[in-house]
Amino acid sequence: MDRLRVVTFDDTNQLQKQGNNLYMSQTPPVQADVEVVQGALEGANLNTVTEMVDLITAFRAYEASQKVIKTHDETLDRAVNDIARL
Repeated sequence: MDRLRVVTFDDTNQLQKQGNNLYMSQTPPVQADVEVVQGALEGANLNTVTEMVDLITAFRAYEASQKVIKTHDETLDRAVNDIARL
């Protein structure tokens, strides 16, 4: 059996990525003030409904921007073709 050591760093910007989920630091780690509970499930840190509403809003804004660009392109196309006829 062994103990789980949960640590943190005073300045996380000093951590250097060394690979998959591995980091290196020049400063020693500090004992973290946390509690590990056996059998507990971690909950999400967001509200699903709010995130879905935000996603739908962003998608509608994207569609509106896409329509504006398409209309502008069609307008330029007509202008170029009409000038070419003259």
